This record gives sequence, structure tokens and C-alpha cells, in this order.
Amino acid sequence: MRSGKARAGAPAPTPSAGRPPPAGTDRLDPTGQGVAGANPRRPRKPVEDDPFDAVGVRAGAFLLRSAIEVTTGHDSNPARSSGGRGSSLLIVAPELKVNSDWERHELTAKIRGSYTEYPSVPFADRPFVDAKLDARIDVTRDTRIDLQTRYLLSTENPGSPNLQAGLAKLPTYTDVGGTAGIDRRFNRLDVSLKGSIDRFDYQNSLLTDGTSFSNKDRDYNQYGAQARAGYEITPGSSRSSSSMPIRGSTTLRSTGSALRATPRGSRPRPAPVSNSPASSPAKSRWAI
Repeated sequence: MRSGKARAGAPAPTPSAGRPPPAGTDRLDPTGQGVAGANPRRPRKPVEDDPFDAVGVRAGAFLLRSAIEVTTGHDSNPARSSGGRGSSLLIVAPELKVNSDWERHELTAKIRGSYTEYPSVPFADRPFVDAKLDARIDVTRDTRIDLQTRYLLSTENPGSPNLQAGLAKLPTYTDVGGTAGIDRRFNRLDVSLKGSIDRFDYQNSLLTDGTSFSNKDRDYNQYGAQARAGYEITPGSSRSSSSMPIRGSTTLRSTGSALRATPRGSRPRPAPVSNSPASSPAKSRWAI
């Protein structure tokens, strides 16, 4: 007859015998203390800046994010002229963002474009392209070089006093430029110096009678320099910084050259589309 008591000298059964290991532990390393030979745990994914941004597509060491936005609405006066007629509008705006995923250095590209069409006022149709390529070169732990190239294609603003009478469509202009700078950190002091150059070219104006008008007298070069210094008062706090921008432009004309000062950040930009208060625009956006 068997007895329910354990025999003398027999090992006592362990409570965890036959039970699965607790959740979160490795079968080869039940203690979870990184014993040699155990499978390493997967690192956590970094926190995204914008969790609602497009997921993107991986292409080697680059992450590509694309999107397209379609806007419809009505503009009471696309030509911005006295007594101008209204028109419906359609804006198609694609964009592409490219980010590198390197341990050192960084390369970022942003390309935005749009085309605005006014079916009733084709004179006011407007293309727009804005492309930027930024690069950061990490020379040392405390020194880096920042580079940027940019390209802008847009049209003259409707209603501008620079427009000629009898235009068939709005004239376009381009801006091609670049920026180079160096940033150096001395403990809590951060000092940077940047220089930039931009070239603005205005295309000929096409008139309704089939002739064209030259806008070469409006072409000019713009130069800029900026020095910046920042000091971190306490570790982890925002820096207290000050900058001193210096910018100027040179306009070449048939009578000679002239040097004129331009305000900080001056760069021709297309005016935002003004819609009629009676009808708000409708937007649709698709992102990948």
C-alpha cells in the first residue's frame, strides 16, 4: 500500500516544475539578467516625431514619404484686378520627403509642387515647385558642416505693379541657391556661421498678341551671411541664443549695377490663394 508521504532522502518537488516561464523571460535565460548564450532582447523602436505622419517606404538606407493633396473651391477674383470675374479652382499638390537612416551624417530632401487651375480665368493658372536638399556632415563630436541647395519655381503675384498690360498668362521666375555653414560646440557654448547665395531669373512675359516682353532687367543675385551664438544655461534646458544676419543683393542692369539692402528673410514667395468667403475649399489628402 502506497503512502502519501515522500520517502526520506528524496528531493522535494519545486513549485515551478512543469509550469511555463513568466511572461517577458527568455527560455534560455529565465532569470532575464543577460546570461551568456541567451537570446538578446529586441531594442525598442524610437519615438516618432509625428505619429500621424505617413509610414513611408524603405529604400536601402533611406525612408521615402510621399503624399498628394487635392483642393477644390471658388475664388471671387483670381486675377486680383478691378472688376475681375470669379472662377472655380482646382489645386493638385504632390510632395515627397526623403530621410537618411545613418549612424553618422544626415541627408534630407523635400520636394513640394502644386498646380492651380482656374477654368474660367486661365490667365491666373499658377505652377509652383519648391525643392530643398539638406546635408549634415559630422566632422567630429562637437563640429559639423551644414549644406543646403534649393530650387524654387513660381509665378508673379496677380495684381503686382510689375506686370505688363495684356498678359496671356502670369510670367514665371526661378530661384536657385545654396547655403554652407559650420557649427562648433565649446562645452555649453554653441557657435555657428553660415553664408548663402541665391540667383533670381525672371522669364519673358507672353502677351495676348503673341509677342513677348523681356524681364531680364529684374534678374539679380542675393548674398547673405549669418552668425549665431547660443549658450546652454543648465543641462537639458533651452539655449539662450542671439544671431546677427547680414544680407544684400546685387541687381545687374544695362546702365550698371546697384547694391541694395534687403530685409531679413526676403525671398519672393507666391501669395496664398484667396477663396471666396461664400464657399470654403474642400481638401483631400492621400499619404504613403
